[in-house]
Amino acid sequence: MPGSLKRLRCPGRGVLAAGAAVILAAGGALAAGGPVAASARPSAPRGFIVVANIEADSVTEYAKNASGNSSPIATIAGSHTGVSYPAGVAVDSPGHLFVTNFSANSVTEYKENASGDSSPIATIAGSSTGLSGPDGVAVNSSGHLFVANNGTNSVTEYKENTNGNTSPIAVIAGRRTGLSEPSGVAVDSSGHLFVANTANSVTEYKKNASGDSSPTATIKGSRTGLDGPDGIAVAG
Repeated sequence: MPGSLKRLRCPGRGVLAAGAAVILAAGGALAAGGPVAASARPSAPRGFIVVANIEADSVTEYAKNASGNSSPIATIAGSHTGVSYPAGVAVDSPGHLFVTNFSANSVTEYKENASGDSSPIATIAGSSTGLSGPDGVAVNSSGHLFVANNGTNSVTEYKENTNGNTSPIAVIAGRRTGLSEPSGVAVDSSGHLFVANTANSVTEYKKNASGDSSPTATIKGSRTGLDGPDGIAVAG
């Protein structure tokens, strides 16, 4: 088990030890794609649910209305996928899937309808990327990626279509940021960034924040109910 991902080592803090990052991707119909086991992938006209399965090194997708003991409509898994201890998932407006791979210090991107042992269409990885224990991931309306790096108490931002050993266009890190074991990220419609810090806080940053920037707001304290916060989402 890699590194210092606190939420996996401390299941008593209210997070499943197996770990599963979940998002709901809205959008149009999904065309038939690759096989899931021996079955063709059905369409999901009202969106789909995407889950990162840490223990299985896989990403599974389900129809939005899935319930009970439902089989996934697609599974990304195998030696060509680059999926390695996946901790976070995000989907952009064209339907591309982004996965943070905690143990590989990478972010892998897959085309819409990817399934099976599919190679990523892009991989952000290398010493220049600033990735260190990448956990949560979010994508904004411009296609920029935001990654919470649990290993370095930082959030790194990458422009659309980033690939390879590419430096981020912005890094939030430093004593004034309030980042402490960041695990989840979300971006609202105004471009404000929200980060869940496993050390019991949520910090908010203005659009285009970078460097040792102080948060514009911090949720923290005994009345908040925060206890090892991990995932985060924002409406609007």
